[in-house]
Parts: sequence; structure tokens; C-alpha cells
Amino acid sequence: MSRLTLAPGVRADLRNIWRHIAVANHNPAAADREIDRITDVFGVLARERFLGESREDLAPRVRCFVVGSYLVLYTPEQHGVRIIQVVHSARDIYTAFRRHRVK
Repeated sequence: MSRLTLAPGVRADLRNIWRHIAVANHNPAAADREIDRITDVFGVLARERFLGESREDLAPRVRCFVVGSYLVLYTPEQHGVRIIQVVHSARDIYTAFRRHRVK
């Protein structure tokens, strides 16, 4: 069985993404679709732990998977993945990355 865990702050990342799309762009339906796309990928990554690109430049074991304009940062675990952050690809990843989340 594939296991998926979310690091502290991932739910806040998703809320902020939703809020930005829904409020700033006046499009709650688009916000819902984007969050669904991102969270659907969480399950795929849990089943295929090494699907994303290695990002050892950020921290050991960190991997990255692109979903539209967003990067899902995660670490493979023994029976799945731990999602550590979701960040917009236009941001400076080195500044945005929260190192304290990586075990």
C-alpha cells in the first residue's frame, strides 16, 4: 500500500494557491480545478516514488514534480512519499524552499 503524508504547511500552500486563483483572478472554479490537479498528483507520486526529478541541490532526497505552474516538492519514503511543499514555478526555489521540513 502506498502511503502519502503531508508536511506541516502543505495545506497552507494549497489554501494560498486556491485563494490567489479564486480571489485575485475572480475564478473559484479554476481554483478548484487547479487544487484537484495538484492533489491528484500526490496519489500518483505515492505510487511512483521516483517519478519526479531529483533536487539534491535543495536538500538530500528531495524530488520535484511539475504540475502546471506549480512544483510539488517531496521525499520518497519507504512505502510512499512525504509532500513537503507546493510552490509556484515563477518563484525563486532556493528562497521559497523551506529546509526545516525535510527529515
